[in-house]
Amino acid sequence: MALWGGYSGAVTMTVTDIAWPVGRWKLRKSVALPNVTNSTSGGIKQRKATVKDQQATFELPWDDAINPEASGFAEGATVKCVLNLGTSTKKFTSTALILESAEYDNDEDEDAIRLNVVGYANSAFTYS
Repeated sequence: MALWGGYSGAVTMTVTDIAWPVGRWKLRKSVALPNVTNSTSGGIKQRKATVKDQQATFELPWDDAINPEASGFAEGATVKCVLNLGTSTKKFTSTALILESAEYDNDEDEDAIRLNVVGYANSAFTYS
């Protein structure tokens, strides 16, 4: 078993291929589970997996020298997203992540301004 540090990560623009430094990222994989209970279920609510969903969230340190919005990195934009798994050579990649929200966070305690982004995969993340 190999354990890797969590350092690293990148979000890459589809058009410009600029790799944005990521402080923290999360990838949530889920599936819709509609109710399929019927008279043969024995009184147990039953579900069936249908449509998969993948959500990525990440924090970028804001840098006025590389303004994300000037490069099209904003709500509604579609980006190529590469999420490196720490210091290993493994990663998750989606060629089409549509950005739902971009939230600026001015954190006086941590002395940093961050851009918190939420996006959904229109092209499934693949592991490599």
